[in-house]
Amino acid sequence: MDLDIPTEVRFAVATALPSISVSQQEQLAGYLALVQQYNDVLGLTSFKGTNQLVFGLVLESLKLGELGALPVGKKAVDLGSGSGSPLVALAITFPQVQFTAVESNQRKAAFLKQVQVRLQLKNVLVATERAESPPASSRNAYQLLTSRAFAPPTKLLPIASRWLMRPGEVRGYTGADSQPLEDAAATFGFEVVCLYTYEAETGLKHVYKLRWG
Repeated sequence: MDLDIPTEVRFAVATALPSISVSQQEQLAGYLALVQQYNDVLGLTSFKGTNQLVFGLVLESLKLGELGALPVGKKAVDLGSGSGSPLVALAITFPQVQFTAVESNQRKAAFLKQVQVRLQLKNVLVATERAESPPASSRNAYQLLTSRAFAPPTKLLPIASRWLMRPGEVRGYTGADSQPLEDAAATFGFEVVCLYTYEAETGLKHVYKLRWG
């Protein structure tokens, strides 16, 4: 992996995640270095500074993994992948899962492809297409769907049902008030399996896991 990674980024990742392998730490640090390199041009994230990037793009992403084991040997799709969160951190720490990043913005999709190549992420594919209209080969083809901030639950869940097979699950984030998520889940036939609160820099948030089918 040929990347110019700032020492402070390497140190911050290693300090935050001492239990993962050195090669995984290096990949995560490389990812953050690429975000720093392209953020001003592409508007990837509002997080500034090393500590914010580590928390916002890595540690928050990995909270989805804390909701239960990811399906080994299965397929996952991330909608509106943009900056690569939560996709990249999950792909690095769960190499046994095959991830597809769906991003309609061509410049951000090109960034994601560069991340995939330069970090040598063999379990990541990048699809430059609209999440609302999965191609026939992707329709109801995934066991897991993730999303950071693609759409509110009332829009996300009906779209998720086009990508997920039954049974399938959705993992994502919502704000301090989880009621809109719970209402949308009931409306569109999803079961709330896990709903955990955590403290972010902007206040309380929730991570959730929903079951479909």
